[in-house]
Amino acid sequence: MLGQRLSNAALYVVSREDRDYAFDRAGIPNNVHLSRETLYRIAEQMDADYAVLGSYNYDGQTFSTDVQLLDMKRLRLSPEMKEQGPLVKIMEIQNALAWDVLRLMRPKFAESRQQFLQHAPAVRLDVFENFIRGVVAGDSAERIRYLNPALTLDPNYAQAMLLLSKTYFAEHNYDAAAQWLAKFPPDSDAFAEASFYLGLSDCHLGHFDRACDAFKAT
Repeated sequence: MLGQRLSNAALYVVSREDRDYAFDRAGIPNNVHLSRETLYRIAEQMDADYAVLGSYNYDGQTFSTDVQLLDMKRLRLSPEMKEQGPLVKIMEIQNALAWDVLRLMRPKFAESRQQFLQHAPAVRLDVFENFIRGVVAGDSAERIRYLNPALTLDPNYAQAMLLLSKTYFAEHNYDAAAQWLAKFPPDSDAFAEASFYLGLSDCHLGHFDRACDAFKAT
């Protein structure tokens, strides 16, 4: 969610897949708690301008987070930014953190905190839970098992739709991938990427006219 909201603000955010690849190249398991030095070295190797460091905690009642922004060019670490609330407000907490980070990266960012939170995608907590379980799933079958219920609950959840489509594509199930990719509304932030994968899927299926139309939309 943090990466998605930062990307919406015209920033390029390194994807989870690219981060996992960088960790793998460095011989570091992606499920361990890393030191700041290790995170700095990985961000340096990826030529990132900023790295977002932080942690979270849940004590049974309150979900709390703290984040710091590391400026890789100036070698400056920001003061901690904290957000907290009940677990059912986890989406709002993450969106508030995204606004905190954006204000540090872009001091002239014009959108107020309230406006930024109002423009956040409305995602049900149970849908988001299934999506996250799909994201961290160990294999494609498990990922599909979580993403299908998420889209049953919210057929318009673009992030889950894109991940499911790319999972089918990776499994060479181009027909299933194309069916989901064709459902993306043009105003979705993921529309261009979805159109690209739709074009590739149609190429594999031999639907070259449709593939051409999809590529034109990217």
